Amino acid sequence: FRFEVDASSTLTVKLVAGTAELFGVEMAPQQTYSFAGPAQEALFSWHGCTLSLGGECRHSYVASETPMRSYLELHAMLEQRRAAAAASGGKAPRVFVTGPTDTGKASLCRLLANYATRAGRPVTLVELDVGRGGQASMPG
Repeated sequence: FRFEVDASSTLTVKLVAGTAELFGVEMAPQQTYSFAGPAQEALFSWHGCTLSLGGECRHSYVASETPMRSYLELHAMLEQRRAAAAASGGKAPRVFVTGPTDTGKASLCRLLANYATRAGRPVTLVELDVGRGGQASMPG
């Protein structure tokens, strides 16, 4: 379920039944989440869910295609490499994501970091995109 919220609006979402996640973070059942605009978000469910919506959103739809299966496969591959590194005393994999503007790089990184955290792994996420608040040079 994807939605956009205007700058002057707020959308509330409650997970009524089933399971859903936001960038790899599981939503708690019966808890209300508020999304103040401007916002563009995507909630995902592997097995289906029922949501209760309140407030206003500019646009919402259920996507027919999603990259989530590929993201989960990438997470599983990284998890295998982390386990192998831990068993051999080696270093865990590092991931560097690059690509054109507005192609989902930050969303992928956020999701992978959250999946790794859910798996009990320590995570360091460095955002270098100055358009998203990152720093491209040393401070000072």
